[in-house]
Amino acid sequence: MLPLQYILDLAAAEVQTPILRLIELVLEVLEPLAEPLLTRLNETRGERGRNDYPNRVLWRCLVAFGCLGVRSVGDGLRHLELSPPLSALCGIGGPVGLPSKDACYRFENRLAQQLNLLEEMFAQLVRQLAEILPGFAERLATDSSKLHSLANGKKPAADEDASWKKYEHQYQDEQGQPRKAVIKWFGYKLHLLIDAVYELPIAALLSTAKDNDGPHFEELWKQAKQNLPDLVERARSNALDTGYDEQKVHQLLWADRVVPLIPLRNQTLAQNKVLLPEGQQVCPRGDALRFDGYETARDALRYDVPKTCPKRHGAGYCEFADDCRQKLVRVKLTAENLRHLGPVPRASKQFDRLYDGRTAVERVNGRLKGPWGLDCLRRRGLKRVSVWALLALLCMNAFALTMAQAGRLADVRKTVYSAAG
Repeated sequence: MLPLQYILDLAAAEVQTPILRLIELVLEVLEPLAEPLLTRLNETRGERGRNDYPNRVLWRCLVAFGCLGVRSVGDGLRHLELSPPLSALCGIGGPVGLPSKDACYRFENRLAQQLNLLEEMFAQLVRQLAEILPGFAERLATDSSKLHSLANGKKPAADEDASWKKYEHQYQDEQGQPRKAVIKWFGYKLHLLIDAVYELPIAALLSTAKDNDGPHFEELWKQAKQNLPDLVERARSNALDTGYDEQKVHQLLWADRVVPLIPLRNQTLAQNKVLLPEGQQVCPRGDALRFDGYETARDALRYDVPKTCPKRHGAGYCEFADDCRQKLVRVKLTAENLRHLGPVPRASKQFDRLYDGRTAVERVNGRLKGPWGLDCLRRRGLKRVSVWALLALLCMNAFALTMAQAGRLADVRKTVYSAAG
């Protein structure tokens, strides 16, 4: 939701405030991209439809609502009523008055029938960002986030597309004791694939809350490759949480030579853990061999003598030193052992360093649900919720593009415009 200070700035009405500048920049980027959408909306309206509120004005209003982070049309219209400069920026004035709630709702419904054009706008923004930002889409991160619906979830549910989700969260309290908490919510899930360095979305997918993450990854990965055709050439790794620890996800990523960084699930059977490097590759003394990298030509992992080995340091004592013939070991990666071994083993420092980038998707989820107003939805139906999810994603990437074009790479993650470079 928009901070109180910006609401007061909007009401001041005389000068261009940071939030007005942000909306202006976003509109400048989205206007040319929205021409096919507006043309299609004008065609579907036809000559018989009323034109009291032109489609371009309603489109600008919804983009402004997305930038303001409002969670209902009524809140957005109050901002327009409070701020004459904001109304003028949206094209309201003269013969075009302030739109009614019903006009905005009808426009939302018409947008919901043109989701493919909204998705194409998002894809074009991703491609433009890839042209400007160096190293874009090299390090990826994927996760889902819960979107609460304010619709009544009791049977029969007010929103038939939304559903309940319940899971058990394990954590440690302040005394270090293990605790469990049951988390339950009604609504949807937003599945995101982002660039982990610039923290910008590349692909997004909306599903009902009860769906698990893994089954939707194939569609999300396919969409990412459509949005950015050279994604496979760019991407080096993709960090995901344990919800995606499925053989199919590992194979899907590694087929495109993208390193899957996924921790092993705690539910893995004990007999399966023998396939892990630390349980299989040991020296005669029983010490785990040291991971020494991945050989692309051989499609194999390399394991060398342990760090504690006297052979390595030339000092120390080992009772097996006289008879030890330990050499470099190569482990061939296959479809069967890919999930357990992986091109970057989980016990290696490289895995820890790369997997740290997964927290970027948590921050993106927080910005979308906070400043961009995606949480606590007041809309019903998967298509209408998808409209607002795409609007938030469009506004986020459009503002990032303006910062990148201005050479302000450090500001691409921001959600509020600042005049300082």
